[in-house]
Amino acid sequence: MSDRRLFHIALASDWQAARSSGFYDRSTLGASVDDIGFIHCSRGMSQVDATLAAHYSQVNAPLVLLHIDEDALMAAGLRVIDEPVDPQDPGSEAFPHVFGGALPLDVVAYVLPRPEV
Repeated sequence: MSDRRLFHIALASDWQAARSSGFYDRSTLGASVDDIGFIHCSRGMSQVDATLAAHYSQVNAPLVLLHIDEDALMAAGLRVIDEPVDPQDPGSEAFPHVFGGALPLDVVAYVLPRPEV
């Protein structure tokens, strides 16, 4: 059975800005939802750890881990699609992508501090 926990790695400063604006609009490091078209996420801690190692090892800024409530996402009109990491290989590991725009803050169940990589 796959892990159904949905996480998003965020710069602490981006999360702080979201708390001021009322929504979180980052897709990934240095890119917005408008830039990419969706929000990159991970299912379970093994995907979080792999993403941290692959994409955040050079990041010196504090990070946080957003735990996203999938039911609240659907209620907000957003949807999650698990897509293969390699579009040319449908059998490659799938990562969840959130489509439909920025996250309203109430879809974030809790925020965990994440140590720098």
